[in-house]
Amino acid sequence: MKKFRLAIIICVCVLLFLPAYASAAVAEEDEPSGQYAEREDVLTGYVGVTQAGGADALAPNESFIYRYQDKVDERAEYEERKRQEALEAKRIADEERRLNEMRQRVASLTDDELNEIYPQSFFVQRLKDLGFYKQDSSTEDLNYRNAVIRLQAAMNLRTDATLGELSKKSLVESSPLIPIDEVSNPASSGYWITINKTKNILTVYRGSEVHHKYPVATGARPTLTPEGKFSFVTKSVNPAWGGGGYANPVAGGSPSNPLGKRWLGLSVGGGGSYGVHGNASPYSIGTFASHGCVRMINSDVESMYDYIPVGTPVWIGTDDKLASFGVKQYYHLVMPEPAAEVELEPEPEPEPDPREAERAVIMPLVELTAAPAPADAAGGEEAADAVSAAAA
Repeated sequence: MKKFRLAIIICVCVLLFLPAYASAAVAEEDEPSGQYAEREDVLTGYVGVTQAGGADALAPNESFIYRYQDKVDERAEYEERKRQEALEAKRIADEERRLNEMRQRVASLTDDELNEIYPQSFFVQRLKDLGFYKQDSSTEDLNYRNAVIRLQAAMNLRTDATLGELSKKSLVESSPLIPIDEVSNPASSGYWITINKTKNILTVYRGSEVHHKYPVATGARPTLTPEGKFSFVTKSVNPAWGGGGYANPVAGGSPSNPLGKRWLGLSVGGGGSYGVHGNASPYSIGTFASHGCVRMINSDVESMYDYIPVGTPVWIGTDDKLASFGVKQYYHLVMPEPAAEVELEPEPEPEPDPREAERAVIMPLVELTAAPAPADAAGGEEAADAVSAAAA
């Protein structure tokens, strides 16, 4: 009887509290919060569209769907961009390593080894490809000579017109020879000039940067070409030559005029005694041959004449003298170390699935419940059977 009353009381309680519990559950479902509310909102709107077949139901949630997709696309683009950047960095590093290995190999070659590897035609073609070889004359031998001394001037080598070991190395791809100009005190922010009497190189600077280098001839004796800081004070086309006190004058424009077709007079001597000019002795360029002036290849001085104005500063001296002015001109034979290898970043490991952790806890319990009876328990049953048999 007591049990029957208890059952009635429980049933009444259930009937009283069940509607309230159901209402609370429905209210909770109707008002999801946080990211789940937003997600359900989107899904509800999407389902509404598919069910109703109209666009209005999707409109409130459409922007969220697109924003979410945009974030996914941006992340994919970012990861692809990083991957491409890593690949490009590796490609550049591999190329630099290859060039360094070539530089090391070329730098270690002797002149005889260079001649065995590269034919003379290779060096001639390289002179043409680099723009040093010009049709200055109908004589190919002179054109070749001019190309060699232009190359040597560009590389801060002594302009001796001999294609030696260093000159050949400067023509090989990935050349280990690097020309260096250090200018600590430029004469102007515009064009200005140095004339190196040690190497017979005229360098046009623009500020502290090299604009162009030309091979020249200077005085037959060290004292003939003056040293110091000067400037151009005169310019003339097809200058006449007065003979210098030891020869007959030559009219301007004559092929035999030792001044060539251009004259840029230096401030030392008033602009008429010393200058930079063309020549009538093309094989003298690169040597110590003049009476004090500075000779250039005719096509070179004509080109320079067009952009160098009167008033341009000109510093003249040996390597040591120019260094005292704050100008150092030399070359460096590179023996680089191999470039460090760039490795691609490893792919990020996927985040662990939380369900795996659950499985790790549950599965041993499942296996334990399904395991066969222990051996000693089986032995006990067999012993009981044996006792029963003996009793029978």
